[in-house]
Amino acid sequence: MRLESLLRIGVLFVVVLTGCGESRPAGDAGGGPVKIGATAPDFSLPSTSGGEVSLSDYRGSPVLLYFSMGPG
Repeated sequence: MRLESLLRIGVLFVVVLTGCGESRPAGDAGGGPVKIGATAPDFSLPSTSGGEVSLSDYRGSPVLLYFSMGPG
C-alpha cells in the first residue's frame, strides 16, 4: 500500500513538472481537458494564512499538490 501511494505521488510530481517550463498563449482561459505535456492551467486557492495562492506564483519551480478530505 505504501509503495502504491509513493508511486502515485511520483506520477503526479512528474505530470506537474512537465508543464512548468512552458507558457500558455495570452487569453487562453482553459476549462477543457489538458493534454499530456501541456502547461498546467493556472488556478488560485485560499491559503491557510487567509490570503490567496496561485499556481502561477510558482512558475518554474516544482509543485506538489496535496488534496485531503479533512484538515491538512
